[in-house]
Amino acid sequence: MSYTYTLMQEEDRAQVASLMNASFPKSYHRIFFIKPDHTIVAKDGKTVIGGMNMDVFSLPNKKKIGYLGWLYVDKAYRGVGIASALTEQSISHLKKMGCTDIVACVEGDNGSSLKQFASHGFSIMSIRSQIARFGIGLAKINKRASRFFDMGYFLWHLAIPEETKEEQGDQRPFMLTVLCNILLWFPCLKGWNLLNMIRPGTMPDWSQDPFYQQSPLFLLMIPVFALTIRTLSMEVSARIQQAEVSFLAWDTAWLPGILLPLLVGIPFPVPGNIYIAGYHWRNSDMDTVLCRIARTGQLALAFLCLPLKGSIALRYCYTLMVLDSLFFFYPFTGFNSSRVKKRGADSFLIPSVSVLMVTIMLL
Repeated sequence: MSYTYTLMQEEDRAQVASLMNASFPKSYHRIFFIKPDHTIVAKDGKTVIGGMNMDVFSLPNKKKIGYLGWLYVDKAYRGVGIASALTEQSISHLKKMGCTDIVACVEGDNGSSLKQFASHGFSIMSIRSQIARFGIGLAKINKRASRFFDMGYFLWHLAIPEETKEEQGDQRPFMLTVLCNILLWFPCLKGWNLLNMIRPGTMPDWSQDPFYQQSPLFLLMIPVFALTIRTLSMEVSARIQQAEVSFLAWDTAWLPGILLPLLVGIPFPVPGNIYIAGYHWRNSDMDTVLCRIARTGQLALAFLCLPLKGSIALRYCYTLMVLDSLFFFYPFTGFNSSRVKKRGADSFLIPSVSVLMVTIMLL
């Protein structure tokens, strides 16, 4: 069956908006955008059955960016190549617009989108590569793509003309993630935050902490213990399920990670996560695997919190446990809670009860 692909007309707006609302969770709706001049729609007759919403803008270094923002297809028409055709049509449109770079922001557990962009020549850009290519213009990209606060999303990139692919990901991503989390944890320990300056004594005196009196270095190394235990437990779960996984550091989420410690002295862990390796997998095959991996990490953090009762070290581990267990909505979708939530309310009950039980035992 043949479908038509064309730039959106104003009379299509209502259908496009309705299809987008049906295709994405409500937490995403507030960041939707529709630009008719840069929106390709697929139609079956006069009915809109899919679309790709794009944006085009220039950077100070004379690069012109084409941003692939929202790809959606009516459920009744999925699996027949419409998404691939929309992606091809969109790339062609952006090339005609004179774009030097095409980028897309993709959630790390979205298997269908990962496969789609990889098949069209896109690859993940490390934060180092982003800075090297876009310079100060990276801030504009992050603003247009709503990337300052998203967690677990990665920037996919296609240069025009295509260039040699760089090695994907940061070097030693887990070690860098741990190091950055230690640096962000230090202001919380020392009380170096705006709230403590306004109201002295808001932060407890860590010199009186029982763990500090035994080993001052222990408190500083709490992010190392928490992130290592979380990550290793998930890797063990993946191996038991014979799933090939890899650790990916997040290139966003660092803004809240910096602001919360410096403003109110509350740690905001930016842990990265374990992801299914490669791009040739389907969510229908891996959602159960990801849910089991996630619950393993959640339970590991819950057990880690218990012996830390009465210590300032609990602030970091408890915050990470809550984020990882209860925050499943955008922009927190990179945490393990979103993987569990995808399996339904019954699966989400387990981490919720774990958080409640740990909280009661710590009171």
